[in-house]
Amino acid sequence: MRNPNEKGSALVFAMLILLLVGTASAHMLTRFQGLRASAEVERKSLDAFYAAEGALELARHRLSTNPLYEGGPVEVAQTSVRLEIESMAGRRWRVTAVATPGGTRLEAVLAAGSGLPRIVTWRQVR
Repeated sequence: MRNPNEKGSALVFAMLILLLVGTASAHMLTRFQGLRASAEVERKSLDAFYAAEGALELARHRLSTNPLYEGGPVEVAQTSVRLEIESMAGRRWRVTAVATPGGTRLEAVLAAGSGLPRIVTWRQVR
């Protein structure tokens, strides 16, 4: 026999469980979207870093055949990179590569030698 005071208690309990599961699902979905956005930013940053690094290598090759090469815009793996080359004393060059999107900036000092110019210093600037 049922107690008349318990009528509908199963429905209330089921609604509370549904509310708890819905809230947990919404929280997990929000958290997942945040992680996904963070991973996308990190991927773009790495793409820009590798593109800037590739542009520095391109500058080394071009400077080995043309010491008067001045740089300019280049495309590396579908990433735009601006190469700036400044001549320095003693057959050296300061090379700056800025990749966008991602905004990675790499700076290197190269010195002429036999073959490719060697890297004297190299750094990433934020």
